Amino acid sequence: LPKGDRVYRIYKDDGYTGANLNRPALQRLLQDAKVGKFGGVIVYRTDRLGRSIKDIVRLVLDEFERCGVVFKSAAEPYDTSTPQGKLFFVQLASFADFERSVIVERYREGRRRRAGEGVWMSWVPPYGYRKGKDRKLAIDPEEAPVYTDVLIKKALEGLCAVRIAKHLNS
Repeated sequence: LPKGDRVYRIYKDDGYTGANLNRPALQRLLQDAKVGKFGGVIVYRTDRLGRSIKDIVRLVLDEFERCGVVFKSAAEPYDTSTPQGKLFFVQLASFADFERSVIVERYREGRRRRAGEGVWMSWVPPYGYRKGKDRKLAIDPEEAPVYTDVLIKKALEGLCAVRIAKHLNS
């Protein structure tokens, strides 16, 4: 912090993704900025504010500027009050957006690959199956008879999933 400044509040959204702006602490920060409770926001890095270039630029160059709030990054030297600083800021925001896109792409590709290997990607296996140590599905000997006797027979009788569920729950 610059000499003489003090921290008004730490806004921290533990457990929330920076991929969207629907985060409780961020919304509280925006409300406090609008009523003038502080004059500046300091983040460790720009990508801690958000991951979407559109969101970061809108927050800093629209919302914060409209409220007279200065935005700074502790780890990145730029000053959004100058044209050069705004250019550097937008470049850093674009890197955060790119990084998010790469992470999403790798995650999807990893899930596709694992599913192609026969690995069950959900927590709870479907009824009639259990998850092995290798995370692949195997027939559950206790549930399999119910599965074959009830589910398959009822489906072959023409019952839809909703009616089969009602039958099983009655």
